[in-house]
Amino acid sequence: MNDSFESIISALTDVAQSAANKARSLGAVAKSNIDLFTEQEKLKKAYAELGKLYYRDYVTGEEPDDAEYLPLCDKITELVKSIDGLRGNIETARSKREKEVIIEDEEIDKALAEELEDLNDELKDVDDDLKDLEEEMADLEAERKELEAQRAEIEAEIRELTVKAEEVPEEPACECAADPACECEAPAEEPKE
Repeated sequence: MNDSFESIISALTDVAQSAANKARSLGAVAKSNIDLFTEQEKLKKAYAELGKLYYRDYVTGEEPDDAEYLPLCDKITELVKSIDGLRGNIETARSKREKEVIIEDEEIDKALAEELEDLNDELKDVDDDLKDLEEEMADLEAERKELEAQRAEIEAEIRELTVKAEEVPEEPACECAADPACECEAPAEEPKE
């Protein structure tokens, strides 16, 4: 029974550790989501700047200047790559977390099923022991009744012998007691005067 308690404690410890790991994983995903939002805001601003430059050149009729456009285009390309990387990291973390949850749930289910099986086995052992004890109690009860019956018989015999002993007349003292050769154990009769 003590082993079962310890294994339940162990299973609960594993569940707590699993919850802590899930919390860390969720924290990492949340941080990646914040980073993703920040990068998307930067991308919107870069697109807006590029759009303003293009519109300015369009309205004024100037030719686009690569020196102005190229740094913004490079920045946008870097931001798009960064955003794609963050999305990939988030998806990987979510997928990994879902797999871990499935695996952990299966492990927990397996551990609990094993514990339940162990407890059922122990319960069967206790039931068997209880049946054995009930049989022993029945045997002891039968033996007690038999001993009581024997006791009653012995007491009846004692009463019967006591009654018979009271009914038996006293034997007269041995007349041969005065004879030194007499070997009887009867008390000698006192001489009559």
